Amino acid sequence: MPMNCVQPNHVGADVTIEYNISCGNIDPTTLDYAPIGSLRGKEFNSEADTVDTTSDSSAGQVRSTLITYKSGELSIDGVSTLDDGTTQNQTALYMHFWNERQPTAWFRITYPDITIYAYMVISSFNRSSPYDEVGTFDMTASVTATGVASIQPVTIEPTPVPVVSVTVSPGTA
Repeated sequence: MPMNCVQPNHVGADVTIEYNISCGNIDPTTLDYAPIGSLRGKEFNSEADTVDTTSDSSAGQVRSTLITYKSGELSIDGVSTLDDGTTQNQTALYMHFWNERQPTAWFRITYPDITIYAYMVISSFNRSSPYDEVGTFDMTASVTATGVASIQPVTIEPTPVPVVSVTVSPGTA
């Protein structure tokens, strides 16, 4: 007799990370993005640098803090497979890392609820190809300034909900 077990939904497999090698002066929402490949680990860390602005007029006997800068870092690791069509995308990104003095790219990180567009400088890109194991790669990139005041280095918007069905009314003309 088959068991009808309910499995919890996990967000990790639903997150996609793609890139576009472009300059920071382009609206990231208009670009075409390429998938990096089969990813196992995906992490986008956000932090804020703060300074203590406490003075004798600070209320409530708590420290007063001001954010001075924000930073974001993307860390991924994945498996290199020949049959998913993304190995050439990994190759292009790896070559970009080595051929450019400041290897920057736009990254699109799509979660089920939000999509992050981030202009980043790639700070590490590693490839491993052992004889008796699967080939892997990992990469780290950090948010950097776009160089254009009107284009933010990080844009976050709601992820569009996919259309499940379309109903035409009336059903006949």
